Amino acid sequence: MDKYSHLKGTRLLLSLAISLLAACSDVEPVQSEIEASEPEFLYVASQSGPALSVIDMNAREVVETIWLTSLGFTANAKPHHVAVEPDGS
Repeated sequence: MDKYSHLKGTRLLLSLAISLLAACSDVEPVQSEIEASEPEFLYVASQSGPALSVIDMNAREVVETIWLTSLGFTANAKPHHVAVEPDGS
């Protein structure tokens, strides 16, 4: 059993959230507008495991999962607040 298997539910919830965001948008941007626009990211903390998900709001997809264990946190870390600097750090 994968030590992060409990995050499958979190991934499902993230997928549902992205789908809801897509369904709730009034105007669907054309592909050229998406490519030309600056990326907008949503950082989602997972309290069920040591991870943050980065969602590209233009593409409406998870583009990165940041595992806090790779940054020196324990496997019991449960992030619940996210702060992002203007440079994305």
